[in-house]
Amino acid sequence: MNWGIGHSAGRKSAAKRHRSGAMRLSRHINICVAACVAVIAALIASCSSIDCPLKNTVSASCLFYNSETRAAATVGDTLTVTALGADSVLYNRGVNTSSLALPMAYAGQADTLVFHISSTEASRTDTLVLGHTNEAHFESIDCNSVIFHTITSLSLLRGTDVSGLTRIDSVALVNPKVNYNEVTNINIFISTAP
Repeated sequence: MNWGIGHSAGRKSAAKRHRSGAMRLSRHINICVAACVAVIAALIASCSSIDCPLKNTVSASCLFYNSETRAAATVGDTLTVTALGADSVLYNRGVNTSSLALPMAYAGQADTLVFHISSTEASRTDTLVLGHTNEAHFESIDCNSVIFHTITSLSLLRGTDVSGLTRIDSVALVNPKVNYNEVTNINIFISTAP
């Protein structure tokens, strides 16, 4: 009987089939691992692309106009703007100023802004009170929350006129919404005291 030869040949073909099956299984495992790595990489990449706004400061935009002609104007004298009741200078010693971006308080319902106008000979102050509401704004968990405002009232307290110095004559609310949009919120009408 020649069973040993047939049996040996059967073992070789079974071993060959086993190796071939193991190689196919190994190839499938490699493909599955590669697919899992690709999916995880895609998920990580999608989570790290943050869509936070680049311009994320909120401030009231003010433009200066001539009170007689209504044309755009500049404050030729030195202008400093401070917040009353706070040790904060919002705009410091600007000359030939035609516009301002003034931050607003997020805790209170009104901001009192003191406009210090000066030259080498004299100085004066005008005070602008902005009443406003505050609204928390949330983009996403990756971005800082900010406070948007709606201006509800404007009042101007004029200082004593000083001959030859710029003065604020009146103010007008243009757009009450103070947010990321770069639009004019307040027009400030100025003239030179006689």
